[in-house]
Amino acid sequence: MASSTPSPRPQTVLVTGSSGHLGRALMLSLPSYGYTPIGIDIKPSSTATFIGSFGDASLLQNLFSPSWLRAQPAISSSSHPNIEPISHIIHCATLHKPHIESHTKAQFVQTNIADTLTLLEAAAATTTTTFNSDLENSNSGETTTTIIKSFTYISTTSTFGRSLSPVSSSSVPAGAPLKPAAAHITEQTPCLPKNIYGLTKSSAEDLCYLISSQSSLPVIVLKTSRFFPEEDDDADRRNMLGDENLKLCELAYRRVDMADIVSACVASIRAQTPDEKKRGLTFGKYIISGPSPFLELPREDW
Repeated sequence: MASSTPSPRPQTVLVTGSSGHLGRALMLSLPSYGYTPIGIDIKPSSTATFIGSFGDASLLQNLFSPSWLRAQPAISSSSHPNIEPISHIIHCATLHKPHIESHTKAQFVQTNIADTLTLLEAAAATTTTTFNSDLENSNSGETTTTIIKSFTYISTTSTFGRSLSPVSSSSVPAGAPLKPAAAHITEQTPCLPKNIYGLTKSSAEDLCYLISSQSSLPVIVLKTSRFFPEEDDDADRRNMLGDENLKLCELAYRRVDMADIVSACVASIRAQTPDEKKRGLTFGKYIISGPSPFLELPREDW
């Protein structure tokens, strides 16, 4: 006999920056993983459900209200009119390195730090704690209900900055110019940002930790390697190898396939979500990059 228990409806994921390269990939891919994505971006596109800023506190408050969400034409006229409340957030929206040429440092601080803080605090505010008391059995305790069950922050390996190409004076003749040395990068590598992009992303990672530690909001930071389709901004590198060949070579040490980032985001959601078999992760930082063919050996063995 077939079970009469209805299948659970797909959980809803808010994707910021849904008109961007990664955001669009997530919007198109998440349904195949069993999730219903909602996109927000300041740039209209076919993958932006709502047009607006993730730093708009009033918009976020509305998005986290199930009644408001379901009343919106973009939702009520869709294939999911009875959509579940937003349970997960994947925060992709950001000012990227190329924006250094067109935006001020203050704009980077506002978007990548201040607006990210607004989103984090809005997500953390969905947590409610109720106190239960059982007078008959003299038992009391508290129950925490969290609407937002996971928060995935998309960061970058650019936060490592100067650690990516450390200058070594060993084996260099006196008077010869120093050349960048190779380095194995792990989650424990110090972040030494060399531009406003890396600095603001690193600062936002710290905010993720702070808000997570001060609330019941779980957060995972994914420090992704390069995945942009645009040409490298280093003309010498482009001219030496050509754009496609350069990107292919980078997969060995500093690039990642888009499909792997999408699957990492899904893994992040699942890792933060507790079930009857496990407790969810409350915080973590992970590098997402193509598998390196190089062994991590002591420098003297290179």
